[in-house]
Amino acid sequence: MEKKLQVILFVIVFFIMTLPLSAQFRNQPTQPNISTILSNPQPSLFSGFLNPDKLQMHHSVSMSFGAMGGQSMMLSSYMNTIDYQFSDKLWLRANIGIMSSPYNTFGQEFYLNKPQFFGGAQLHYKISENSKITLEFNSAPFYRPMLGEFSAFGY
Repeated sequence: MEKKLQVILFVIVFFIMTLPLSAQFRNQPTQPNISTILSNPQPSLFSGFLNPDKLQMHHSVSMSFGAMGGQSMMLSSYMNTIDYQFSDKLWLRANIGIMSSPYNTFGQEFYLNKPQFFGGAQLHYKISENSKITLEFNSAPFYRPMLGEFSAFGY
């Protein structure tokens, strides 16, 4: 009786293991080659608008350390800049960054202990060879009235 139970369990396990398997017919077309698709993209709704040849992306990482009067601070920042040229006369630049102080001796309540996000966008339109219009929005991590209108980053 025990041997019959083992055979029945083996048959049940065998059928359960083969259920998710499926066969492919020989007359089905082969799958497309990924390298061919990437090198020759098919035209789509966004292919003229979001052309990767017109897109540029730049990254910047900065770390600095300063000490004065018994106090010290480390400041780190990362910025990602994306440029997209819609046409010869119109292009867009977008920036996003994060700034924080991973180490300082100013205490737990220092405002740079929490990461500060900053960024902005610029839309440039070239009217003629000697003139252009720029619409710009910037968000700086903090305000420093003694150093000018925007932050120490020079925005």
